[in-house]
Amino acid sequence: MFGGERENEDFDAELESHLAMHIEDGVRSGLSEEEARRKALIKLGGLEQTKIAHRERRGLPILETLARDVVYGLRVLRKNSGFALITILTLALGIGANTALFSIVNGVLLNPLPYPRPSELVTVHASKPNFDTGSISYPNFRDWQRDNQTLAALAIHRVYSFILTGRGEAESIPAKFVSSDFFQILGVKPVLGRLFAPGEDEIGRNPVVLISAGFWARK
Repeated sequence: MFGGERENEDFDAELESHLAMHIEDGVRSGLSEEEARRKALIKLGGLEQTKIAHRERRGLPILETLARDVVYGLRVLRKNSGFALITILTLALGIGANTALFSIVNGVLLNPLPYPRPSELVTVHASKPNFDTGSISYPNFRDWQRDNQTLAALAIHRVYSFILTGRGEAESIPAKFVSSDFFQILGVKPVLGRLFAPGEDEIGRNPVVLISAGFWARK
């Protein structure tokens, strides 16, 4: 692989030397130089054919062919920088789109949500004049929950964050407000402690929290 060029040069020089000797023998036997060269080439099997056959017998022809193709491709792209830029951008967009599409398919179809009966889980939103899907107020959710006759159960969550103090520096903790039956619907069970009890999500009740195992171990 690494000494190929030098070996090819040596072989080419040796082949030319053999050709010269055959031509000289032909001229010595009374042939013209042109005829002697023609017969010498026939005897040797052709210069280029012999060189190609030698290269194919030596080393790794597939890698050498690939290397030559890559070098040729780089030369073409360097001469046509505009075309090269468009090609690279097209490949980048194509790869990016395929990656995004595979991520969606992988997340939705190949790897469903890690909950019991994930195909039965749906999200419900409120449509508003300025948003196709939007949040709802807690009293409205209670009305939905009371009047629901379609779904097995309804729960609600809202993204929030709290500031944790008292152990080292203050720290922002990502969290969610959830209704009391949120984890039961998902089929999630705590490793320690209990889930929220019915009524603990009513306005005015004392706050109750479930924390992740990672947060528990860290703090």
